[in-house]
Formats: sequence, C-alpha cells, structure tokens
Amino acid sequence: MREVLMVAEKPNLAQTISGLLSNDSARKGCIDRRLSKGLPLYEWSGPWPATGELVHYKMTSTYGHVCQIDFEPLAQDWNVDPEQLFSCGIVKKERDEQARVSQQLASAGRHADFLVLWLDCDKEGENICFEVMDAVVPVMNSRPEMQRVYRALFSALTEADVKDAFHQLRTPNHNESLSVDARMELDLRIGCAFTRFQTKTLKKKYGRETLNTDTVPYGPCQTPTLSFCVERYKSMRSFVGQPYFRVNVAVLLPDGSLVPLEWKRKRTFDSREAQSIVQRVLQAHNLCVSDVRAEERRKGRPSALNTVQMLRLASSQLRMSPNHTMELAERLYMEGFISYPRTETTQYPNSFDRLSTLSSITGRDELGQYAERLIYDMPSGGPSGQDRGDHPPIVPLKRASPKLMNDNRAYGLYQLICANVLASLSADCTYLEKTVSFDVAGERFQMEGIEVLDEGFTEVLKHLKMRSRNIPRLNIGNYVTVKSAQVKEEVTKAPELLTESDLIDLMEKHGIGTDASIPVHIQSVFKRNFVTLTEDRRILPTPMGIAMIDGYNALDDDLSKPQIRSTLEKDLTLIAASHSTTSNTERA
Repeated sequence: MREVLMVAEKPNLAQTISGLLSNDSARKGCIDRRLSKGLPLYEWSGPWPATGELVHYKMTSTYGHVCQIDFEPLAQDWNVDPEQLFSCGIVKKERDEQARVSQQLASAGRHADFLVLWLDCDKEGENICFEVMDAVVPVMNSRPEMQRVYRALFSALTEADVKDAFHQLRTPNHNESLSVDARMELDLRIGCAFTRFQTKTLKKKYGRETLNTDTVPYGPCQTPTLSFCVERYKSMRSFVGQPYFRVNVAVLLPDGSLVPLEWKRKRTFDSREAQSIVQRVLQAHNLCVSDVRAEERRKGRPSALNTVQMLRLASSQLRMSPNHTMELAERLYMEGFISYPRTETTQYPNSFDRLSTLSSITGRDELGQYAERLIYDMPSGGPSGQDRGDHPPIVPLKRASPKLMNDNRAYGLYQLICANVLASLSADCTYLEKTVSFDVAGERFQMEGIEVLDEGFTEVLKHLKMRSRNIPRLNIGNYVTVKSAQVKEEVTKAPELLTESDLIDLMEKHGIGTDASIPVHIQSVFKRNFVTLTEDRRILPTPMGIAMIDGYNALDDDLSKPQIRSTLEKDLTLIAASHSTTSNTERA
C-alpha cells in the first residue's frame, strides 16, 4: 500500500484537517515522544484522489517556519564592520533546535510515496512548503515518472472546503516562496547592519546607562511606521491656529418658527468680509427663496471584508490592538467560525454562496434575525471591491457557540465580522437631500434637510445610520424675515495624534508591510518603547522614539521615509509573479 504524508502549519490544523478527511477515524500518535515538542501524527487509510487506489495516510504539522536564516559564523561577531553585512554569506538553520522539526518531518516522510502540503495559503505558507520539502523529499520513495509533491489550497476549515481542496491538488508556487526568502534576507541585512551601527554609535556617545538598553534596533518596516507617529506628533506640537469667521443667520418663517441657515461657503479667514456679509444680510431684512431641490442620494454599502479593514474596525469600534485582533481572528479561524483571516481581496468571487453564508448565522439574536430577512430580500449584484488574487474576503462560517459567547473579546470580533459581511450583502442606503436656498448680495444661504428612504446596510451598521432632518416646505418666491445675523470667530484646530486605525491606513497607503505583517510592525514600536498609547487610544511617541527619527533625518531623511520600503515591497511582488529575481531586488 502506498503512503501519503500530509503536513499542516500547526498541530491543531493537522487535527482538524485529518478529522475532516478521515471522517474522524484517524488514529492519533506522535512522531517522537522523546522530544518535549514531539509533532502529532494522525494515521488512517482511504482512497487517493489521483488514482482511486487505497493508500495509507499520515498527517503531521510544523510549528510555523521550520528554518530561519542568519549570517555565517564570522559575521555574527559585532566587531565586524556593519557594511560587510550587505555582502557576507547567509546560512539557513533549524528555527527551534529543541523541536528538531526537520528531523521529525524526515522521520515521518521516510519511504512516503506522495507529499501533500496543507500550509497556510499565503506567501509565508508557500515558503514553509519548501522548507518542509527540503526535509522530506530527500527521504521519499523515488518515482520520477509521477508527480510526488502536491499543494492543497483552502480558505476555510469546513468539510466542504477541505475535501474540495483535497480533490483539486496543485503544485507549490516557487516564485512566491522566493519572494519571502528575499524579504527575509533583505530585512536581516538591512536591520542588523543599521542596528549594529546605531547601537555602537549611540553607546559611544551616551553610554549604555543613559540608553538603558543593550541594543537600539532598526527595522526596515518599523522605522517608517514610527516616523508616521512622530511626524503627526510634531505637526500637532508646531501647529499655530488661525482665526476664521462664520456667518450665522437665523430667519423667521411665515408660521412664526425660527430656523438657522447654513452659509454655503462655510467660512472665511477675512473678518472684514464676514462683517460686510452680515451687514448686507441685515439690510436685506427679507430673504427670497431662490431655489428648492430634493435629490436622491446613495450611501454605498461597504465592500467585502479584508484583513486591513478588519484591523481598522476592531481598533476604532472595539478598542482592540491590531496584534490582539489577529490573534483572536486566527483563533476564530482555527475553530471554524470564520474563513481565512489574512487576505487583501475585497470582492466576492463569482462562486461565492451568499445563501449559505447568510444561513450559517441566522438565529434569534439581532444579527441572526437580520440575516434571515436578508435571505428573502437580498439585493442583486454585489458591492464593489478589488480581487487581489489571494484568498476570498473574510466571512462567518457558523453560528457562535455558547463558549464563544462567553468570551467577550472574541465574540465581539466575531459579531463585528458578521455585521460587516451582512452590510456588504445589503442594499445601499438611499435618502433625499433637500435644500432651500436664499441668495443675497452674491452669497448663498441654505436650509438643509434629509429624508431617509431606505436604511439599507445602515440598519445593521448602526453607527453609520442617517437621521432624517425635516425642513419647512417653501416654494421659490416665498419670503422669510431675517431675525439675526452675526459673525462667529473660531480657530483652526491642530491635527490629533494618530489612532491605531489611522496608522493602519497610512501603512496600507504607503505599502509598509503586508496584511499579515502590519500588526507585527505596530506591535514592535510599542514593545520597544518608541511609542505609548494614551487613555483615548492615541499613539504618543516617547522621547526615545522622537530622538530615533530625528537622528535618521539628520543623517538622511530617506532612512525614515516610507518610499524605500514601499519600493522594496513592489519588487518583492514582482518576484512572486516571476517578473523579477532575488538578485535584481538585492542589487536595487
């Protein structure tokens, strides 16, 4: 009987996938019980999709990356000139010497006929595929006439998704793996070279006691992330408010009610101009209706949910850090409550089963009842969005369990995901925008009202709900009496410190990090005491963080700006798409 070894990225994934494929008949064991981190091993027999023959299956996992890279031994000495780190040799070694994952994988794969890789379906997972292959392929049975290594692509831990992936096995993507290798090597060379240089320089100048740290780290993504926070802080501190002037007018209607008018220009920085407008309005005494309009408008439903949008929403609505959000999202995915949470795509695929998604979350709670109504009243078409060619958008897969409901943070994130998916499948919000206009001495004043016609998606996203605002019924040619007109002086406000949500926006806009790494980079600037979080969850740079960015800017402000990293990320994308090579990117 032929043997098939299957490898997942984490032990609990191996347990779930083996259970689904074996119909819960797999026997659980361990590859090496002598090790404190012995990998799990699940075994069963069943048909092999490629040929239909009966085979023996083994399923195990890694603990994430199997290997890590480092400099060759001589270059690991801090006395080596940091400049040499850009040209010295790189070695790949076992990530966890105690776990001996490579050795365990080789033991499980010895004499296997086929290898099926169930690593996470992103570039990082693709890279781990090749680490697993390096350990297993040399000890497999040699069958040159047949494909021996397969890749399973899946986006949800459901029976349907897993079995569908198993019957549509593909080939690992070497180019995506190479792009991760290139990123890791460049981050190692740049990060270590600058870390050593600035640590030595600052220790020599200020002493270790003053720095209160052994190393002063530089990160190719961490530094522009910190720079965004420092720049906003400095903009706030250096801001000088400018006075500006509003013209406030109130009129008396024929029915005796007093109504304020909006000045269409909103404000002016010229006080004399504002006073002149007030005088002209008072002199006019009566204002004539010059225009009446009622125009239908739409407030578009949100696009399908991707990782960055989930991080933004969790930060702004749940006061949850990006790193904690991803930890909870991973857990929800592992437990089968949501689909894969790392994706850049915001457009549902043509194959998306709306009915199944809605049915999976119907219930007695408010969101469940809304989902049930949407099944029978679903608008045609879907929201606009972008297909980035990776995983489909994040969606719920099943109702919350009582255990999940007792975990406030995880349940809060689950509900947020459900609400935004329901909103993306709902109708747009439609409303009438009503205006009654008055022209006087070349200036326009207005009454503005709103009549909500269809709440649409705002029924489920209540914080975006529009409130109807009635205005009196007037016709062109009607007159109203000016009751008061005055100038109100105000001062422009300084920009506020960044929120985590603001920072995520800036990182995405400038191409700093990926959907998977953005939370890690934000976490690192907090961990290294470069920034702190205020009581209202705004990001305040510490003196050390400010000094770091000031130092880079004094040397070369390109060191702290996002353009270098953004260009590098674009080059890495070209490698993943086989349009460039690692050596080209490293030379650039």
